[in-house]
Amino acid sequence: MFGRITLRAGAKVNLSLDVLGRRPDGYHDIVSVFQATALRDTLILRKTAKPGIRLVTDDAGLPDGQGNIVWRAMERMLRKTASEQACGLACELRKSIPVSAGLGGGSADCAAALTGAARLLGADVSALPRIGAELGADVPFFFVGGTALVTGVGADVSALPDIPPCFLVVVKPPFAVSTAEAFALLDGAKIRNRPDTERLLAGIRAGDVREVCRGMGNALESVTAARFPVIGELKAKLMERGAMGASMSGSGPSVFGVFADGASARAAAREISREYPGWNDIFVERTARSAIL
Repeated sequence: MFGRITLRAGAKVNLSLDVLGRRPDGYHDIVSVFQATALRDTLILRKTAKPGIRLVTDDAGLPDGQGNIVWRAMERMLRKTASEQACGLACELRKSIPVSAGLGGGSADCAAALTGAARLLGADVSALPRIGAELGADVPFFFVGGTALVTGVGADVSALPDIPPCFLVVVKPPFAVSTAEAFALLDGAKIRNRPDTERLLAGIRAGDVREVCRGMGNALESVTAARFPVIGELKAKLMERGAMGASMSGSGPSVFGVFADGASARAAAREISREYPGWNDIFVERTARSAIL
């Protein structure tokens, strides 16, 4: 039976990101609070009679073969179900989440591709977080969504109470940041932007968004913002325009501000757009409970 499924994969922001140190295996231990957002890519997956994998994307800068994590997710599911000779998988990936932005777009797409492929192939979905962790450290979060505490190298995910609904202004400057390079640079740097994780978690449990914002912070800002001062500028501009808190997401360069209402968020986004003409990746999005729809 050959079918088709459409899924929407949501970006995340890091309400907090603390880096505890480098592990013997070369990775870093982190403590981070992830928040799902309504900024989403769309994946249309089909089970095909022709064996093999086909990936088409509307982003010319993305690979359409093994270099793409969505391709690898589909290949893994075909191997897992021993279906590579009996059928194939095809995916059309429509991008809205900026690439190399610190928003987890690739990991979200991977989780959605695993989910869609498992449904089409009749595979056990309970194993997907483990498979996802083998493909990318952040992938397991997207099977949980909402607000979650992420520890270890990123694969240990514990659901938290959802923060009260709020609006995010997300600004991605027109350059990319290498996650691996940012972590490598951090090893020799003094960390100046550690979050107050306990305060943030207490705010989440109390349903107090302002207290959540007071605890926000990102250790990787110590190196990324030093190289790209516009990150600090954007945080300040968002706060000046009414954000309850502002921080960099992931290894950057995206910066987000948390707003209580849509009107003030949209007004802030318009002003940021006027100040940075030609920047195309400025979004107003709500927080979300589900990372995959």
